[in-house]
Amino acid sequence: MMVFFTALMAMAFTLNLFGKGMIVTLMTVMGLVCMYRYMSLKLWRHTRLMNGGFVLIALGAISWFASGLMGLNSAVSIEKWAVLSFICAMAFVIKENLEQGSFDVLKFYQWTSGLLIICAFIVLGCFAISYTNLLSLEIKVSNLYGSVMALGVPFLLYLAIHSARHRVWWWGGTIVAMAAIFALGGRTGYAALLVSGIGFLFFYPWSSIRQMIVTSIKTILSICIGGVSGLFIYYASVGGGTYQSRVGNINMDRPASGRLHIWEKCIDYFQDNPYFGVGIKGFRELFLTADDGNQVLHAHNIVLELLIDTGTIGTLLFLAAISWFVMHFIAAYIHIKDKTVRALYLPIFIGFIGYGVASMALTSIFHTWWFLYMVLFVVLLAVGTHQMRQVKRVH
Repeated sequence: MMVFFTALMAMAFTLNLFGKGMIVTLMTVMGLVCMYRYMSLKLWRHTRLMNGGFVLIALGAISWFASGLMGLNSAVSIEKWAVLSFICAMAFVIKENLEQGSFDVLKFYQWTSGLLIICAFIVLGCFAISYTNLLSLEIKVSNLYGSVMALGVPFLLYLAIHSARHRVWWWGGTIVAMAAIFALGGRTGYAALLVSGIGFLFFYPWSSIRQMIVTSIKTILSICIGGVSGLFIYYASVGGGTYQSRVGNINMDRPASGRLHIWEKCIDYFQDNPYFGVGIKGFRELFLTADDGNQVLHAHNIVLELLIDTGTIGTLLFLAAISWFVMHFIAAYIHIKDKTVRALYLPIFIGFIGYGVASMALTSIFHTWWFLYMVLFVVLLAVGTHQMRQVKRVH
């Protein structure tokens, strides 16, 4: 059964290339199967409900519900709240199944990275078909997928460094994935990749491997070669004018694609509803417009969106719940003395950092598909914490 769950999680993580609904469908299937297994095998007998993370999530859900009731469009807010609450309940059951089963983190990395490489080849193939006008088709891939791919790069790097078998595949796949990310032209994806890459290089326990210097140089070169190749592909696909405006000449006349101007406008609305906000999805009821005159549907910044939609109380409870899982993961990580074990679980944390960076400018945290990525990482953090504690007890 754990193999089935691993496959579903890997596909949910990567297959959004074919539509944002993929992660929703796959995680829903996994959640329902886990709920059946949770009840039929009576896994609930080993569940501790009264822990800090569960309590903070419950309080956050109550706060978000109150925000919806007092929001600008209560019907929409409560409906979305119900969906997000169901996802959180589903995530809790998935976490319990993985913790009480024998979830293989390495296998998850392998399946996710393998699918990521395949998707990267598809992305580059789409660019080749469009550029050469082969089959008279013009195929476009959303640059949002570049940010999704950036979240999985730490898994790829780990496998490239540690795998004794298929090492050429993982190193080559890393270069292909880097090229695809840069070819998509999403600057949020660039930022997430930059932070994830630097974080991986800085925090990785290099002393746990042989030929430390050579391997670290190979890692940097693979990132650079793939990145430069991707930029050339992006330049060829969009032309010099667009390339210069998005990559070559970034200045403060229209920073972050105009998002800073949107964020400036948001501050005033937060001050009008500082405690409970305007309700989930209430941002669009403010009818803010961008520099081009089009309506802005969300803040493109996770912190501002949480503050405006759920207020100070909802935002603090959300951040406290996330911090609880992160701090427990870090505590378990620090207490592990075996550097090979540390190396195994580090990519989860680095990937989650990449998610946080992408959420500062990419899309709405309340979009179901993007919220599910956060849930997926929180589940991985919790399972990683549990497994590291088990390793510590054995030693």
